[in-house]
Amino acid sequence: MNFIHSADFHLYSGNRLEDFTASLWQIANEAVESKCSFIVNPGDIFHKGTPDNQAKTVFSKWVAFLKNHNIKIFSVVGTHDYTRESSSLSPYKSLELDNLVVYDSLGIYKEVVNNQAITFLVIPHLWKYTDESTLKEIQDKIKEFSQIKDDSKKIILGHFTLEGSQVSDSFTILKGQSDFILNLGIFENSGANYILLGHIHKPQVLTCGKSIAHYSGSIEHVTWGEIKNELGFWLVNNWGIPEFIPLKTRPKQILLPEELSSILTKNKEELKGKLIQVLINSTNSNIFAEIKKKVTDAGAIIEVAPLKMEKKKEIISKEELEKLVNDSGYTWKEYAQEKINSVSIEYDKQLLTSQFEELLSKGKE
Repeated sequence: MNFIHSADFHLYSGNRLEDFTASLWQIANEAVESKCSFIVNPGDIFHKGTPDNQAKTVFSKWVAFLKNHNIKIFSVVGTHDYTRESSSLSPYKSLELDNLVVYDSLGIYKEVVNNQAITFLVIPHLWKYTDESTLKEIQDKIKEFSQIKDDSKKIILGHFTLEGSQVSDSFTILKGQSDFILNLGIFENSGANYILLGHIHKPQVLTCGKSIAHYSGSIEHVTWGEIKNELGFWLVNNWGIPEFIPLKTRPKQILLPEELSSILTKNKEELKGKLIQVLINSTNSNIFAEIKKKVTDAGAIIEVAPLKMEKKKEIISKEELEKLVNDSGYTWKEYAQEKINSVSIEYDKQLLTSQFEELLSKGKE
């Protein structure tokens, strides 16, 4: 039996939905070509807990396509899927679709796919922090899971952060930082065949003793701070070792105005089809429009980002800042990290990262 592990779709009409959709269909086509029986998604199908209609339409068509090919989907509620009242996947769960199973609570679930029994231990992202009571609750479930002695394949599906996981090449999660964080060592005697995770957007494999955990990463770069992260998913053939399958995505490039001018002069074909971010030392909308037209005419998509604000110091209220964060679709932590990643001067970026990590270690948002 073959299956795919892919997480963090982050479908949202406000963030290049066309590119995310293209990745989604590459996964679906690979599932059909590789004769997969199911796909596991450990969280964040949508970018917001209340997804827009365009994002829901994309996902619904994807589910219908897989249903027509007898491929099941097992999905876990992630950080972005979750709201206090319900989740973005609650309507799908209530429909009781034949090929889409939604897990929104910690538990052990038994499934059968093409006569193969599978036991899932599911750990959704329902906690903001890892306190002692939460950890004990999870450890009790792991113990219960480890005591299951049958012929089923055993898979741990989770949407959380592991100590030592890398958000990017320069940002590693450490114990004590502010997030739902677990140590891989607690799964060592779980008896799981696979530990398949979502939440971290950089694909990676972590090991601790007998425990091997796989993060698939996101299917597209959600922020500019992630553009060095590889994009892809894990394909498992005949219950073997997961194989990483790269996704073909739109190339991205960050440029200064002088670099852009040089490319436009020498070979503007180099920009065709790319997603370009131009960093300019201005907030002048006319300059933005002029640069955007040049890049668009060259066949690229552009985002213009100011390097810094004008010299006048601007202070915004707490309410205005909250609105900026809410409109961005990010959590406070993600918003702060995105702002740090957008800093062009490496020394300043490292200094801000160090200060941000110090705040996190003190339990502040």
